Amino acid sequence: MATMKTFAQLVTETWHFFLNHWAGIFKIIGPFIVPLNVAYVALEFSGFDGTSASEMLWLTMGFGIAIYPIYQAAFIAYMAASVANNSIDSQQCYRIALQVWPRLMLVYILTAVAIGMGLALFIVPGFIIMARVALADFYCIFEQAQPLDAIRKSWEKTRAWQWEILKGLLLIIALTSIPIWVLEAAFAAVNIWNPLFALLLGVLASVLGTLTTIFAFRVYTLENEKLISKHHDN
Repeated sequence: MATMKTFAQLVTETWHFFLNHWAGIFKIIGPFIVPLNVAYVALEFSGFDGTSASEMLWLTMGFGIAIYPIYQAAFIAYMAASVANNSIDSQQCYRIALQVWPRLMLVYILTAVAIGMGLALFIVPGFIIMARVALADFYCIFEQAQPLDAIRKSWEKTRAWQWEILKGLLLIIALTSIPIWVLEAAFAAVNIWNPLFALLLGVLASVLGTLTTIFAFRVYTLENEKLISKHHDN
């Protein structure tokens, strides 16, 4: 077993990777998150009545859920290639994503249900579950594990590290979410909240959201770097 790095080291490496690769990250996920955020902004400023707005919101959310595993898996493929110093283009990333989409979709559904049930039990168990299943998508993609096996492997591998992972995830979520909320409130307070600001902040939030995946991936690579390199050499 690889030696676990300190919490500070993991967070620092996560931030450095993001700073060095933010343009590449946006190139991969941008074609998905920009149209999705345009749809959300259009709904927010559309003026639809209650029933129509609710129906459109559910359709948009359903579409977002359906495409999430595609751009998330493509981003993970890009990230793994970058860590292994391998060259990979967007089309290759999307092909990998489409191959794993059915399994990865089920992984996300199962983990979302588990986290939701945990949050309903006084919140803390939900956070612990979030940390313990944080590596499941990587086992699904790189080991072709079936959804339940991917979740089981993540649960086993994170047993000794759950508090470090949890601290990292919560810190990153707080540092990336709170500034967005503050900006939204500030724009609304001075009556300059408009579709352009809403779109820009929505896209920014989506891009910053990749930091949690980068952090989890860094934990995963501590024990699986050879596996990742083999995956991209094939």
